Amino acid sequence: MQINLNNLSDLEKLNLINTIWESIKDKDNSIPLDENHINVILDRAKTDGKTIPWETSKKRINDLFK
Repeated sequence: MQINLNNLSDLEKLNLINTIWESIKDKDNSIPLDENHINVILDRAKTDGKTIPWETSKKRINDLFK
C-alpha cells in the first residue's frame, strides 16, 4: 500500500500516525531490540519515570557513534 502524505489533510495524517502507533503497541514484541535499546529500557525502569540527565544522554549518544 502506498499513501501520498501530501494529499492527506492534517487530521488524516494524525489519524494515520495514531493507527500506526496503536498497531506497534499491540505487537511490541515484533520490534527487534538490540543491546543498546535494552540497556536504555532497563535504565529508564531504574529511574521510576525520572529523566536521564542531558550530559549523560549526550555521552551515550556520542559513544554509540564511536
